Amino acid sequence: MGEEHQQPVSKKNWLRRKKKNKWQRNAYVLAFLVLVVAIALYYPRMPASNSSSLLDKNEHYESYESQCAHRKKVVLADGTEVTLNSTSRLYVPESFSKSRQVILNGEAYFNVVEENERPFVVKTDKLTATTLGTSFKIRSMESQPGATLYVRSGKLRVVKSYHSSTDNEPATLGPGDMILANKQIDLMETEHYEVKEMDDWLTQNLELQDVSLPVALRKLEDWYGIQIEVRGNYDPGTKVNAQFKNAGLQEVMTALGDKLDFDFKIKGNKVVLKF
Repeated sequence: MGEEHQQPVSKKNWLRRKKKNKWQRNAYVLAFLVLVVAIALYYPRMPASNSSSLLDKNEHYESYESQCAHRKKVVLADGTEVTLNSTSRLYVPESFSKSRQVILNGEAYFNVVEENERPFVVKTDKLTATTLGTSFKIRSMESQPGATLYVRSGKLRVVKSYHSSTDNEPATLGPGDMILANKQIDLMETEHYEVKEMDDWLTQNLELQDVSLPVALRKLEDWYGIQIEVRGNYDPGTKVNAQFKNAGLQEVMTALGDKLDFDFKIKGNKVVLKF
């Protein structure tokens, strides 16, 4: 048998291969992120359960719960301010004064009082956030595989709350940073967002600027902590333009129904639209 000789690769062809490989890697990353979003959207938003698998049976807790389509404000013993979004539950242990650790099942915004000697810890089933003093919003429901975290000010450290077979490295975040996580596929990615979005959420300034109807409905689900079911025929390409300030769910749905020609019915945390 003759010897096999490998032909030398020219510099031009090497550069061409390198560009092709880089394009393929970018395409794989984009496809992966699309899959993550698709999985997150597939699971409907469910209200937080009345208990949490993270609770210590040897500890006593005081719990705070927000009602459907309403927010609840809580001030903790250290002065930290918490805004619970719809259908969320916060557990504060009796030992909070020593550890400053709380457990969340749902979505909440934390404006943490700074204490250099006592870190503040928010634990969910997917993410654990630790800070000395900052403001951020975290969403993680035990009934869903996905979780998100948005930093508004200061710095914090985020790790997966469970043992990961791929990556257990912590992430350090600052203002404008966010975490996109999915326990089902063992993902925790750092991204960026516009801090104005957080400011709008805090001031309850709901803006829908030239977005498609499915995107608008998804934002309403997140904003009010509800599930929306659409019945009948409609054009998903329909653009929605509207702005609401301190508006309740009934007011928003009435205005959009008049503009987009649909009827609606609210029952608990579920809204049914009929075109």
